[in-house]
Amino acid sequence: MRGIGKRTIAKSVFDKISNQFEGSYFVRNIREESTGPYGLTRMQQELLSSILKHPIGFTKGRLGRKQVLIILDDVTTLEQPIFLLKYLVALDMPHSNIEQLWSSTQLQNLKHIDLSFSKHLKIQDLSLASNLENLILEGCTSLCEIASSIYGLNYKLLILNLTQCKSLGSLPTGIRLESPKKVIFSGCSNLKLFSQISWNMKELYLDQTAIKELPSSIEKLSRLVILNLKDWFMLERLPSNISVLKSLEYLNLSGCSILHGLPDNLGNLEALRVLKAEGVPMREVPTSILNLRCLEELDLTSCGIEELPNNLGQLSSLKSLLLGRNSLRAF
Repeated sequence: MRGIGKRTIAKSVFDKISNQFEGSYFVRNIREESTGPYGLTRMQQELLSSILKHPIGFTKGRLGRKQVLIILDDVTTLEQPIFLLKYLVALDMPHSNIEQLWSSTQLQNLKHIDLSFSKHLKIQDLSLASNLENLILEGCTSLCEIASSIYGLNYKLLILNLTQCKSLGSLPTGIRLESPKKVIFSGCSNLKLFSQISWNMKELYLDQTAIKELPSSIEKLSRLVILNLKDWFMLERLPSNISVLKSLEYLNLSGCSILHGLPDNLGNLEALRVLKAEGVPMREVPTSILNLRCLEELDLTSCGIEELPNNLGQLSSLKSLLLGRNSLRAF
């Protein structure tokens, strides 16, 4: 028995949920149709007729006020459905075969893109979607660059997710983010350079990368609440000015196996609630850790610790203390 094709599955889903929308249209064979002399024009007319019922007198406002479902079959490049792009607010196409995104169409309405696990996607240029708020490219293993062809343009991105983009070798340059919330580079195993930081985000995930050091400009991240550096196998030292991050509540250093202990001024992180440092080699714990009045969770498993600070009990907020597999003489 032959397997069920993706088109059959997509059409079945379309038939099941299309009645939940004000308008719907299933675009068949868009790759083949787009190569014809009048293919895109005909598809546009059919789509507007199906969604608006009475396309005469069509305006952008009429379409913008409708919640519609459009499924595109057999898309290989976003230039094929170009007549739709300028109206898009959200684009969800995970596991697609997209090789490249648009090259000339302005997408001022676009707020959300999810192209997760699109294995062939190589370059993302943000300049044509300057109002974008969420960009999710997790698992795009061929993605080698995030760029902006308009240098210095301010972007409104709130979430940038590049998890497991293993071909990404450097951070985006020439891109200004106004007030990002979450930036994720987790598992970007080829990411080696982390230059000056200009994005004042709230959450930064750099775990399982090949970055060797944090720049001193880390001190500019006054809004930073979460910093994940788990499994930084090349990290030897933390910059001393990391202690000025007064908003930091979560710091994960677990797996940083050549890190030279914890900084002496760690106790200046007055908002810190969670400190994970499993596997970070140290014989002693900095006494300044006793100043972390908000600390609720402390993981010092497998650190080779021989002695703990006196009065550890004065950490009045502490709820979880993990000290397994150490060399403590007494506790």
